[in-house]
Amino acid sequence: MDINGTGPHLEVCPNCGGLEVIHETTGWCIPCTLIVFPDLKVCATCGDLFPRKAQVDNCWDCRKEAWLAKHADNIETYMARGLSFTAACEQISDDIRPYCKNCGDEIRGGRSTTNFCNRKPECRRASRQFRTLRQQGLTPDDALAIATERAFVLVSMEGNNGSIRPSQGGSI
Repeated sequence: MDINGTGPHLEVCPNCGGLEVIHETTGWCIPCTLIVFPDLKVCATCGDLFPRKAQVDNCWDCRKEAWLAKHADNIETYMARGLSFTAACEQISDDIRPYCKNCGDEIRGGRSTTNFCNRKPECRRASRQFRTLRQQGLTPDDALAIATERAFVLVSMEGNNGSIRPSQGGSI
């Protein structure tokens, strides 16, 4: 903000000569900073530089602050019950951790909307089935029900010595 609070303060970039907002760490405008440091990104919230390999738009500090703001009420509740701040944060992480809808294993590092793990072939199969059903226009709940049901049927049929065919002499 400039002195009057009307917007960002524009200055002449010493690298390109353009009238831009100057990044305080590098002293150059954002486009020049990203050209000189192609392995970095600029945080959308605070403007700090962080590694480009991260598949997010915000730096670690801003993501952590956003997570704490989102879960502030839950942290306060757990702390009122006697947990430390760290223990309350760990408890909330456990509370929101997703579990595979097919095998029941926890999905570490998954988002709350993640439905399947990728550890087992039957879970990967169910995940592909779910995506296909969603692309065909089914609601998430219907696609999830059908995908897990089909995965269960296939696992039950594969229990016959790895064969999904009926026993000798039987018919389908």
